[in-house]
Amino acid sequence: MDVDLGHVPGQSNLDGVISGEILKEGTDSAEEQSVESGHTETSEGAENRLVESAYEHLKTIFRQNVHEAMVEAGRYIIDNFYGGDHKAALAKNKTKDDPQNLKDLIDKIRKAPDGVPSVGWLYNAVNLAAHEQLCSQYAFQTFGMLGHSHKLLLLHVSKLNSVPADQFDTALQSALQEKERLARHAYQNALSVRDFKNYIREQHPAKGPYRFASRK
Repeated sequence: MDVDLGHVPGQSNLDGVISGEILKEGTDSAEEQSVESGHTETSEGAENRLVESAYEHLKTIFRQNVHEAMVEAGRYIIDNFYGGDHKAALAKNKTKDDPQNLKDLIDKIRKAPDGVPSVGWLYNAVNLAAHEQLCSQYAFQTFGMLGHSHKLLLLHVSKLNSVPADQFDTALQSALQEKERLARHAYQNALSVRDFKNYIREQHPAKGPYRFASRK
């Protein structure tokens, strides 16, 4: 039996979903208190508040449908830590290139109790959200038609995070074309997750499919 690789241990332990309106209300309240007290928030204070807000917001969406939760979490990270630039998020989807405030968030997640997904899950979420957007942007539609676990298998086919900046656009389009080819084969032949994993291994024998190991 195939196991959905996007499952998050301890996900059922999270109770309730805090809406964006509630989160915003809490943020506005903090801003008003800062103004009323006559203090000007420092850059470091603003970044710390972003990390705290992001952490609380992400906790509320982890218990949703696995695919929807990953995409929403990834989009949130891209919007708030990469300025909405999906290409930059994909190119920098590795620890050493992360913005400092994202590194702070990741450190906070590492120290969190059970029930919060791993750092590896978070990176896959960013990667998945970037793929969803860029495949649509470049009109590679088959990726969006695959199931969640099939999509995860394609995230790390043709790694892009070591490509020089001046070559990235060309490498990205080539990588997306290959992902589309693999996705079309899986879709047209109704491959199971296991069969698709084996097919990717056959097509890319040097590296094989990503194993979804948690990043430490």
